[in-house]
Amino acid sequence: MGLEVVTPAAVEPISVEEAKAHARILTDADDALVGVLCKAARRHVEARCNRSLAVQTYELSLHDMPAHGWPWELPRPPLVSVESIVVRGPDGSLGAVDPSAYRVVLGTPGLVAPVGAWPSAARGPAAVTVRYVAGWTPEELPEDARVALLMLVAHWYDRREPVAAGSLSEVPLAVDAPLGGIDWRTRG
Repeated sequence: MGLEVVTPAAVEPISVEEAKAHARILTDADDALVGVLCKAARRHVEARCNRSLAVQTYELSLHDMPAHGWPWELPRPPLVSVESIVVRGPDGSLGAVDPSAYRVVLGTPGLVAPVGAWPSAARGPAAVTVRYVAGWTPEELPEDARVALLMLVAHWYDRREPVAAGSLSEVPLAVDAPLGGIDWRTRG
């Protein structure tokens, strides 16, 4: 199974202005750095929680169809839409699955289930490809995630080294507590 971002987030869930206000950054000279930190914080939290914090398009490649008509739980919820499902048939030809042949459950978890049975597919790399959109708009982002992102940007802005001065231990991050409510790592 492989997951790839096809269309990255056009808008970050927190703005440079919001991050600067939280971190009490008064200069505009570091706007580019703060913007990079906002994107890095989003990516860090997305990887940590297996969530999509901003609207993005993904492509999921699978080795075969689920057995017994079971649904797929798509990674990085919340699911916004399914754009396409393409299957490599037993003869090697590619074909799109008609959207009327499957049901989509939006949100978390994002599910795709066949109406009857999934079509036959060859087994092997990229035998099935699902292209879908997942993520929250900045207005929909849960407050706990917003707080974690703001804290992480401020932390990274203030401490630009991987270890604290006078210590060989990593600087502790206070973002784990607010992320508990959106963590999806334990889900399949």
